[in-house]
Amino acid sequence: MKKFAIIIAALLSCTSAFAQPVTAPTPAPGAGPITDPFGQLMTLPPMVNLQHDTFDIAFDPLNWATAVFAGTGAAGAVDGGGNRVITSGTAAGGYSYVVGKTAFAMAEPGFIETGTAIKIPVPASLPTNSYWFWGSCTPQAVPTAANPIVEGIVFEIQPGGKMFAASYAGATRTVIADMSNVTGSNRQPIDGSTHFYYNFNRGDLLAWALDNLFPTGYINVQPNGINGPNVNSQPPCMGIVNGLAAPTVSNVSTAPVMNVAASWVAQPLFGAITDGVHPFIKGSVKLGMAAPQSGQSNGVAADNASVTTLAPYNYTNITTDTTTTISATFLHTVCFNTLAATEVVTIFDSATASGTKVGTVTETVSTPAGCLVYDVFLAHALTFLTATAAGDITVSWR
Repeated sequence: MKKFAIIIAALLSCTSAFAQPVTAPTPAPGAGPITDPFGQLMTLPPMVNLQHDTFDIAFDPLNWATAVFAGTGAAGAVDGGGNRVITSGTAAGGYSYVVGKTAFAMAEPGFIETGTAIKIPVPASLPTNSYWFWGSCTPQAVPTAANPIVEGIVFEIQPGGKMFAASYAGATRTVIADMSNVTGSNRQPIDGSTHFYYNFNRGDLLAWALDNLFPTGYINVQPNGINGPNVNSQPPCMGIVNGLAAPTVSNVSTAPVMNVAASWVAQPLFGAITDGVHPFIKGSVKLGMAAPQSGQSNGVAADNASVTTLAPYNYTNITTDTTTTISATFLHTVCFNTLAATEVVTIFDSATASGTKVGTVTETVSTPAGCLVYDVFLAHALTFLTATAAGDITVSWR
């Protein structure tokens, strides 16, 4: 039976002719639901942790394979005090990396999320001739800066100091996004602080995000698996590989040191909006401000049309006997804040105080203050005619 995925109605735009990854749009403040980078609505519970390590104690051999390292001064992962330290030493060709023991399988239709909280030195302190990587991957048994990874999706810093989002398939590297501040999108952190890096993998859909999972946080997304990895189940990974020359800072031999504050693997859970009776009939979610069209029931069409994300209500306060016209398409409530005995409030679906009447309210001394809920669509406009006595009324509308 045909199955409809929940997608963002505004299609993501292509940014690479090779992989055709796309950049998530930025909605207006407050608009839109929380979605994954491909527009699927995230529902509670938001995720299930599969592995999580904040490196508060010594190296955890249950979750991590023994670190692999070689070269003068290179050392494996040293954990403790809320930090993991990895160093590739001072020798050309030195390296140090660590991977998780578990290669996490895909969770269709959800994703495997691999996250890393890592501190990258400021550019002036970042050793040249060193390759850095973190994400979900399988490194080469003996990596080089030119051939570091067999399979995976990672954030990386090339020996020239530029940061990239990249994928690897059969040791072939594909640049998904140039994040550098010289030739790229200017998303490479240069403040020397800890930042959060996210990788999402579902096999056919991949994404990279920085610091948050709102649309502004996404670096790039790849809506297919053409650039790998060829092996989708990958463990968390991190490491440094020195280049053909020894790493230096200001021409002084300096060992690159990676500081990792946390690493986690999670499975975000996703759901679909449905009527509960026909699970194969699902609605799409739009990032937008428009109200549902007339004829829909509570904003939900009867046959797989869209469920529209609405903006907050506007309000109008009326305190005199007058005619008040509002350019509204939806009347939510009419609230009586201060009563005026015998005040008559007439509501019209019209741009004038005539035409189709929504209702008439006559206040009395015994009328309690409060709100009347209408929740009706308007075909023309919203007009209030207040007469006889002046109270204090607040109307909420869209």
